[in-house]
Amino acid sequence: MIRNPLRAIYATGATNTGSLQTTFVIPFDDFDSIVVKYVWTTIIGGATPNMSFFVQTSDDGGTTFYDVASFPCVHTGAGSTYWAAIPVKYGEGKYIGTVSDGTLAAGSVNGMPLLSKVVRLKWISGGTTVTYYVATPTLYANNQSSR
Repeated sequence: MIRNPLRAIYATGATNTGSLQTTFVIPFDDFDSIVVKYVWTTIIGGATPNMSFFVQTSDDGGTTFYDVASFPCVHTGAGSTYWAAIPVKYGEGKYIGTVSDGTLAAGSVNGMPLLSKVVRLKWISGGTTVTYYVATPTLYANNQSSR
């Protein structure tokens, strides 16, 4: 089966303090996986600033979310780019355990597939008196029909 190339379906730049989350619905039915590119530029100010970034799925239309990927915890310094691929098909992942909201270990993908077309990207900044952070996530998906 021929699959179309990845297509960006969500991209934004975020400057914020505290926690930020964006929930959206993948716009087509026949997708195989999603790929998230996460570029953090910098964290400015504060004592011991840090930021965590999660990709989450929902099985109840967006009321409850579960972590499927967590990017490395970012501290200070120059920016970096990270990628994560999350499967849709059951059986491709190998995961047994709990996946509570915002608890997956930094820098890991648990292998659980997406449970629906509802996906959330979540940023959490921490530390003491963090001034702000700048991050740019892009979510890609591929499908057969290009619709």
